[in-house]
Amino acid sequence: MEYDNKNRGVLFKNTDSSYWGKINIEGVDFKLKTITIDDQTQELVISLGKLFVNDDLPDPNDKRPKMRSSINYNDKKMDFAGWLKHSKKGTEFISCQISEPYVKDEDKQQTTEESTPFDDEIPI
Repeated sequence: MEYDNKNRGVLFKNTDSSYWGKINIEGVDFKLKTITIDDQTQELVISLGKLFVNDDLPDPNDKRPKMRSSINYNDKKMDFAGWLKHSKKGTEFISCQISEPYVKDEDKQQTTEESTPFDDEIPI
């Protein structure tokens, strides 16, 4: 008999008293982590993927994202990007966007050519 993992998971203790692990929610697997709030409280967080931060942007007005990631949600790969912004009061925040994965123009053309059926009939 096969073990049913649906709606089950596991957490392992880190050295800093937080936990990490995974859980299945309605048939979809997620990575988990806890963040320690105080001695009695931990926040449970679902991980969508690793976030890469670009601290080397030369100009504060640079249009490139400060944060990027490839995330997986409901078995669908998506791109995550976050841009450093400042409110009118000067508060720093990250404006976020999730989109379809980026595909280079040359890759798009190759994909289109591969999906176009070849007609080898000779007209008479």
